Amino acid sequence: SNARDLFSLKIKGSFLYHLPDLLHLNTDDLADIFGISRAKYYRLLKENQLDIAIVDVLAAFLKLWNKGLIAFDGNDESFRTWLNAPNHNIGDIEPLQLMKTETGRREVEAALDRIEYSVYG
Repeated sequence: SNARDLFSLKIKGSFLYHLPDLLHLNTDDLADIFGISRAKYYRLLKENQLDIAIVDVLAAFLKLWNKGLIAFDGNDESFRTWLNAPNHNIGDIEPLQLMKTETGRREVEAALDRIEYSVYG
């Protein structure tokens, strides 16, 4: 396995089709997380291969989502409630809003670390 294999990794746009239902997020939120319009999100569903930049954001987002589920002991309802509630420890912003930028995702990751290690969240 070499570096070229990474660049030939093909993820079909149809992978995105089930994300809203799986994550209980609407397509507007997902489009915002990917930094694209809703129309572009729907166009991606038909793509044979997702752009590497989209795959990169998708991987970072799913890694963070998984970390959130771990921090909330697998309780996705509690995690989703936390994601959508203004959080004092991150400037009274909803964590989901912060997940729309790389810097914001780092803030959310740090907050999840605090929850996971019972510091505060």
